[in-house]
Amino acid sequence: MAAPGDLSFDVPWIVQPQRARSAMSDDTKGHGVTAAQMQEVVDWLVHEGALRPLTDAHRDELVQSGIAARLRCTAQGWPPTSGPPGYAEAVEQSYRESDRDTWVVVPAVMLAVYPHLADATPAWRRVAERPDRPGASA
Repeated sequence: MAAPGDLSFDVPWIVQPQRARSAMSDDTKGHGVTAAQMQEVVDWLVHEGALRPLTDAHRDELVQSGIAARLRCTAQGWPPTSGPPGYAEAVEQSYRESDRDTWVVVPAVMLAVYPHLADATPAWRRVAERPDRPGASA
């Protein structure tokens, strides 16, 4: 995720389950995982230590930053705000919930859980090559 530039903290690798679920639904033409299934995956990854919570202060700041970014976009005409009554408010609430439901990725542990990620991108390959990764040869 590309974070807005107005945050006071360095954004680590993060996961926003609602956005991931939405992307999967788009990729599978509406046959992605349910919210409950996604929550099970998040809970499991938290239990394994591959995800940890973003601090409450950072979540609050991310929400406020997202609101400001969307207001800037709306002032430029995107996204369209027309729709049935309450539509724009519901969309905004969804974005706020997504920003609040943000988790920090612990890359070395995530690779232990999903070793195939080492082949996914150059960034994952770099993490996989670090000798301090669990299971890596020294």
